[in-house]
Amino acid sequence: MTDVLHIPAQLDAPIACDLSTAEDTAAERLADYQRQFERALLRRERRRDAVVFTFRAEGGTRDALHDLARREAACCPFLEYRVETLGDEVIWTTSNRLTGSDRAGIDAFLDALYALPDHTGSESGDQRRLDHAACIAIPASARMVRSVGRREEMVVFVRVVRFTDVTAERVESLVARIDETGPPPGVAIKELQLVFDEAQGTAVVLQYFDNEESLRAGADTFAAMDPSETPGSRVSVDTGELKVEREL
Repeated sequence: MTDVLHIPAQLDAPIACDLSTAEDTAAERLADYQRQFERALLRRERRRDAVVFTFRAEGGTRDALHDLARREAACCPFLEYRVETLGDEVIWTTSNRLTGSDRAGIDAFLDALYALPDHTGSESGDQRRLDHAACIAIPASARMVRSVGRREEMVVFVRVVRFTDVTAERVESLVARIDETGPPPGVAIKELQLVFDEAQGTAVVLQYFDNEESLRAGADTFAAMDPSETPGSRVSVDTGELKVEREL
């Protein structure tokens, strides 16, 4: 017997994952994925327009996946969700139905979804965890994928901070803290990105602000942070207005 939960994409929805009204946090959501992976995941597949997870149809797997898919659709409505029970398997497909300039941003989200770790504390999935961390660390307490084209008419100010002595453990700790508490009080940061080179032990953090006043206030706060609250040893800081942003 075939049983299907299908939640169509809202093609006019902002390309942003908003957990502000969710009953769980991003860390709790990730833990839900990991519990289902540990319990019943058979295989995963990254298709051109989708990520497909196949699970064993045992116990409460179907109901748990339906609940998780509905919560994902509530915070990330720009994606299409389909959870289908076929015999002894439950197949969950998350698809990108957009085209044009928004496509690349959603593809990056799907890449991070595909790279979720199989279980908590996996030692073989460092890069997978970091890929997901890059997704959930963007701003405040929400996961966001922002398309390039959405800022074409806006003036954006950026603070770029480079770090050395960076470890995966410090990156994961930082991501967990951001997810739990958001930005420091009074910091009007619009977006945050972290690029981590594990081989070199370096990281680059990009902080985006809407105006110079917010940039200056944020810079003062971040500069005063205890080194233990940063990815590593701060070696340089650059600030300025974003002048070029193009999809090629």
